[in-house]
Amino acid sequence: MECTCSDGTCDTETLRLGFRRSGISQTVEWTSAVSALATAAELQAALTALPSVSGGVLVQVGGLAASTTDPICDGTTGESTGITFTHTPGNLDPLIAVASSADSLALDVLVDGAASTFATGE
Repeated sequence: MECTCSDGTCDTETLRLGFRRSGISQTVEWTSAVSALATAAELQAALTALPSVSGGVLVQVGGLAASTTDPICDGTTGESTGITFTHTPGNLDPLIAVASSADSLALDVLVDGAASTFATGE
């Protein structure tokens, strides 16, 4: 997921991620609202709270060397957050990303390096 805050701070923006397993359910499960300044651990907790995610999800901010305190969104330069489902078998649809304010928070979900979903405001 690529995340950029046009206001440069991300201090009031939130996002939600939608998850659906292909062929299992047509219902999208949504995370609770997550601050754009959340850490990888906080985003991981929101994802693992979803009933269809069997607890195996790895969230990394800015690559392997990222600090556990780095925010998932970071100002106007943007931030890359990797999300890997490690214990959810089967084909997975791309995540759906929704920003609380499309005016200041831009989200792109990438699958194999290509944009899959562009977020809009709720």
